[in-house]
Amino acid sequence: MRTEEFNGHTITYPDETCFAFNPQIVTVDRVTSDVSFRVGTYYSPVDKRSPIDGKVSIDISEYIKAWMEVSPTDIPSHYSLSLSVIIGEQTFATTLKPIWGAMNIGEVFNPSRTVTMFRRFPSTITIFNANNDHVKIRYDNNEYQDFFTNNGLRHWDFSEKFRDAKDFGMIKILNTPESPSAFQYTFDRTFKPIPEDAVFIKVVFDDCDKGIYLRWLDRHGFLQYWLFQEGDLTGQSSNEGERLNVDYSDVKYTYNGMGRYQGKIFQTTRKACATLVNRDTFKMLSTIHSSPIVDMYIDGNWIPVNIVPGTFTDSGADLQDFEIQITMPETITQML
Repeated sequence: MRTEEFNGHTITYPDETCFAFNPQIVTVDRVTSDVSFRVGTYYSPVDKRSPIDGKVSIDISEYIKAWMEVSPTDIPSHYSLSLSVIIGEQTFATTLKPIWGAMNIGEVFNPSRTVTMFRRFPSTITIFNANNDHVKIRYDNNEYQDFFTNNGLRHWDFSEKFRDAKDFGMIKILNTPESPSAFQYTFDRTFKPIPEDAVFIKVVFDDCDKGIYLRWLDRHGFLQYWLFQEGDLTGQSSNEGERLNVDYSDVKYTYNGMGRYQGKIFQTTRKACATLVNRDTFKMLSTIHSSPIVDMYIDGNWIPVNIVPGTFTDSGADLQDFEIQITMPETITQML
């Protein structure tokens, strides 16, 4: 949170980079009249609040989520919104850059990590650049080269940059003092220090071309990818529409009690598994259970799918299997 003195008033408001699904509180102290708040543009609606004991407070997270307008097929990344606090004839203005996600107690945002790039499939690597920090990349034994990226949360395709890599790739983000822990005031003792004042993203490569390839958006707004092994396929059908009576007779008799339903609903569920993954990978894969946006790569297209709700168990072992069930889109059938 940030605090600023403005015309004799104390205004506390969110950090420039914030999470849309966490409460984002704006507080104005030492006021005697109504205060108006506006999120978005000059033409956005104004929310007017009256002071209680000289203080006005509002949670603007609902306005932020409304402005981000994420649809079921969007992959949100960087966004910028204006925040205006209107006190009498004076207006305090600032900019917010919200992430379509949320922080929970004990979580670390943007840590150093290892990412698997499945080179036979399309993929991106999510980079958070807080303050136009220096981003450098290299692979194998080559030296680091500068990589230009705008600040904020960005999903970058590194397939060409690492096309000739044999062993590994490395992305290094050189941080300003506040960059590794841009949200250090959200929860006390939540953010661990980053070694050497930098974020390192190690990229390992997988050339397998068989399996179920999924992408999803995790709670921090990062796109994750994994190529799962295919498991059993289960189909389920049910009747749809009304039962229609059918008149039937042969050369001797007429029969009743015959009929057909107007149609059928048929949907398949496929099991998928990632075998013997390490603890960090298991933790990353488990974020798929809390993601509202999951896509499967089929014939060159990303198709929306759903993960069957359920429970999973992390045994804490260094290597363990991760299993999910995927609900495929309904099969289109005929209707009478």
